Amino acid sequence: MRFLTFGCGSAALGTMNLYDKDDGFRAFRLQEANALLPEIIAATERAVAAIDRIQSHLKGEESKAPWSEPGSIDQETSGVLQQWSEQMVRFGVYPKGYFTVDFK
Repeated sequence: MRFLTFGCGSAALGTMNLYDKDDGFRAFRLQEANALLPEIIAATERAVAAIDRIQSHLKGEESKAPWSEPGSIDQETSGVLQQWSEQMVRFGVYPKGYFTVDFK
């Protein structure tokens, strides 16, 4: 049995059984899932671009990035991933890992 733990905003949703029928996620038909994919891809591309900008600062490619304190790069990256995860939940799909989702 697979379980997923993720947060949403300041309140964590907790651990969810991916196969629970009463988990609040909708079941998609193939056509519905295919229609939603462009939005998921666009959101994922935006998140990847944001993380790329953060990493470019880490590599010293940006001289005036907003991250100046130690650990703030990790916080910024975590924030991007959290926002992406929350957006996937709003789409009705399971955020499974870094830029991976499951449809029910």
